[in-house]
Amino acid sequence: MIDERSAGVSVLRGLAPMKAIGHGRQVDLSAPGTTTVLIFVGRETQAEAKPISQAIRDAYPEASQVRVCNIADVRGIPRLVRKPVEMMMKSSYNDAVEGLAPGRAPEEYVLILPDWDGEVFKALGVEEVSTSAAVAVIDRAGGLAGVVRGPDAAEQVVALLEQAAS
Repeated sequence: MIDERSAGVSVLRGLAPMKAIGHGRQVDLSAPGTTTVLIFVGRETQAEAKPISQAIRDAYPEASQVRVCNIADVRGIPRLVRKPVEMMMKSSYNDAVEGLAPGRAPEEYVLILPDWDGEVFKALGVEEVSTSAAVAVIDRAGGLAGVVRGPDAAEQVVALLEQAAS
């Protein structure tokens, strides 16, 4: 399913930079400057991110070509238990770093961004990700190229990226 809603319009304008799990890099999604893929996952769907990321990296191996960010659905997690949740995400981060090719900087290739307040979810109209991940492609100017989900999401994302590049 492809949802092409607002190509050319900065859909994430005004969002505060998000702190990535692991290395702590501040990621500003409101002014991407490069084509960006946002993979929205929940605890139940986090495994879906890997094949989608792999399909993107097969087509666009360099982070300078396409930035891939995993947006973790942590809406509704009380502040008191955020630290243990961050530790679980840090474990996922460590696993991803171990799988990086030599010479790849984690700050560029492993971007796990917890969306505590649901701002990114809300901005892109992503309601839930407990049954399937959702994937948004943001063009260099910040416009939404489309949102996809489903079993063929990886292929759909690569197709959207090809359209965004042309």
